[in-house]
Amino acid sequence: MAFADRNFAAAARVGADTGGNDMTDLAALKREARRKGTPPERLLELARMGPELAREVARSDNTLPDILARLVNIQPDDLPTLQKVAANKRTPAQTLTELAAHPQAEVVWWAAGNPATPLACLEALTEHPAPKVRSWLVSNPVMPLSVLVRWQHEFPHLTYQALKTLVEYGEGAEFSAEELTRALILTDLIPAPAALRLLPFPEFHRTLLQNADKIAASVRPQILAQLQGETP
Repeated sequence: MAFADRNFAAAARVGADTGGNDMTDLAALKREARRKGTPPERLLELARMGPELAREVARSDNTLPDILARLVNIQPDDLPTLQKVAANKRTPAQTLTELAAHPQAEVVWWAAGNPATPLACLEALTEHPAPKVRSWLVSNPVMPLSVLVRWQHEFPHLTYQALKTLVEYGEGAEFSAEELTRALILTDLIPAPAALRLLPFPEFHRTLLQNADKIAASVRPQILAQLQGETP
């Protein structure tokens, strides 16, 4: 059965279950699946009605971790449901680890980009053969700087994001010392080995925050010029 046909069939089943004969019932059930306060038992019931509703449960910020973990077994063949579970920051670490080992890269890369995925699992994914998985890894804010430096030239958008950070710094945006360090390293403004050694020390954080604006301001014209010639 084609993907679109499966969706239609799921909608038809929902309509039959609720006594309706159009998509109004499905829209109402989707809202119920996302609504804060919907009981866990009801969420599981909705997820079992079909993948359309399971996806809504999976992507909701209100869904409890235990329900997210159970969705993987309720809709094991629906990739969009698995993707949304892998992307949800409330998904338990064990479930994220399992999804990171999924045979479909389309599921794996959502786990690769989730900050809640265990660091050991993310580090294991650095060997994944799919370039998009590695791309989502480097976009994950919890990835170690050592990994970003290694892949700096493989993914030009890292440098682009770093340039944007330095331009925005000092213009009302707030960045942590680690974010600024990432930007400075990825734009080659400070040596990566030195920064990696110094980053754990609070004094380095204070010094960097005190002086990063001067560093960024001194090279901002060159950075802006480079950004105009770059693509994200």
